[in-house]
Amino acid sequence: MKNETTQTTKPLYAAYRIGNLVKWQDNKEGDECYLTITGMVLNGEIWVEWEWQDGEKDYTDCSINSISGIKLTEDLLLKIGFEHSKITDKFYTKGNSFGISTADNKFRFIQGNFVCQLVLKDLEYIHELQNLYYTLTGKELSLSGI
Repeated sequence: MKNETTQTTKPLYAAYRIGNLVKWQDNKEGDECYLTITGMVLNGEIWVEWEWQDGEKDYTDCSINSISGIKLTEDLLLKIGFEHSKITDKFYTKGNSFGISTADNKFRFIQGNFVCQLVLKDLEYIHELQNLYYTLTGKELSLSGI
């Protein structure tokens, strides 16, 4: 009898929290849009909010299986208030103590300054950045530019 080890991975949605921006995709028609999670519901359903172009907001529930994380891009960093560093390429800052390095095609959240930097986490999705920023500052990232 073989001794097999099964490695379980945490589902992506286990890292979501209220306030996270996620991508919703209609499985039937292929349409997609960005939504903000406004509540969690039992049985694989969540409450989400979306904003129309005229600023009006709507709320609905949807299946957790129809949402996914939004991959970070350099363009998204700029839209959520990070600024491209004037000193070094591949570096974005927010305030004086937070930065994102995009060297080696990775997004690394860095705390500190150019002399002393601490890489806190490699990031892949915008909700990971939202959660880390909120944990460190107690404030939400502004997503109004997206």
